[in-house]
Formats: sequence, C-alpha cells, structure tokens
Amino acid sequence: HFKKRIIESNKQMINKCNTLICYVNTNKKRSGSKLILNYAIKCGLKIINLYKTEDDPFYGMCESERKSKMKEFITQSKIKQQKMD
Repeated sequence: HFKKRIIESNKQMINKCNTLICYVNTNKKRSGSKLILNYAIKCGLKIINLYKTEDDPFYGMCESERKSKMKEFITQSKIKQQKMD
C-alpha cells in the first residue's frame, strides 16, 4: 500500500536527523503527519512545529458555524466541478 511506503520513508528520514521542522495540526484525530510527529518525539528529536491553532480555517467558530461553512464549501466545490465538466 502506497501510504505505508510514505510512512516508512518518513521514518527513515526521522532516523537520520536530530530536528524535525513540521506543520502539523495535533488536534486532528488521525493523520500521517501526526503519526510521524509522534514518532519523532519518541525518537527524542527537537521539534519545531510551525502550526498555530489560528491557522485552522474554522478557528473561533462554534459547531453550527463550522457545519454551515462546510456545507457552503461543499456546494461551491460541486459548482466548480460542474463548470469543469
């Protein structure tokens, strides 16, 4: 599986360095980037995570606002796709 190969490749890079500079939202439940960040932490690397909570496009929104924005985004994406077809 190609995703497993990417993770293995990233682990090989982690094993050859002493600092990880990344942009990872650690609040996400699952992501390959978060997996590798945690691996780097376990390996004792110095971590420089450039991600800031304010970078999240839904930062500061309540749940109903987030759902509304997501519906709007999905609708716009569908319209763009239809224009391309």
